Amino acid sequence: MFKRFFHTGLRLAEQSTPSGSPLFSKPLKPLSERAALAENPYFRELPPNVAAVYLSPLKWKASENDDLVATLRIKSYETNELDFYSDFICRAAYYMKIPMRGPRPLPKRVESWTLLRSPFVHKGSQENFERITHTRLFKLYNINPFQLETFLAYVRKNNMPSLTLEAKLVEYEDLEVAARIRSLLPAEEQGAWKDTKDLDRIKLHADELLQSDPVYQNLMKGDSKKK
Repeated sequence: MFKRFFHTGLRLAEQSTPSGSPLFSKPLKPLSERAALAENPYFRELPPNVAAVYLSPLKWKASENDDLVATLRIKSYETNELDFYSDFICRAAYYMKIPMRGPRPLPKRVESWTLLRSPFVHKGSQENFERITHTRLFKLYNINPFQLETFLAYVRKNNMPSLTLEAKLVEYEDLEVAARIRSLLPAEEQGAWKDTKDLDRIKLHADELLQSDPVYQNLMKGDSKKK
């Protein structure tokens, strides 16, 4: 009842004098929900952390240069619980200073089944069942592994029984990852990996074969004349 009272909003109606003439030259427009909530004297007396519950969650916006760290998907059969938990994730990410994008609604998945109500001569009587899965997608940016692990543990701890969480982590490697993997292999298997010297040697042999081919030489002469 407390939350419903604040979300009703104050709507101003067009007033008139007893003689019937309008009091204002233009009809007054109704206030928006946020403006009516801000003008409520009971709302002003609330502490900031309590008043934030009745407003939209704040977010740290991610820029184009930020690196994607993880994606979080939430699935449920009920949209009310899904929206409520999405709001909770946005608020948790804001207080942990995590740049995030979402919740982004993904295409819903519809599954249908048809079962017989009775076998034999009554098998024409069938019953249809349908299940719709709703999904929301979150993307997390620019956080260290310890902060990401803490956030996922907190979200998983406060998960609702009717929701399914699916997190995918993104890891980045430098350009020398192939050399490190090669050093971990046994000595007899390291020779199977081609080094840059081997590639240079192959390139030299390929150039020698092409220079000895008369067809290739004629083509090169034709290109030089066109230039």
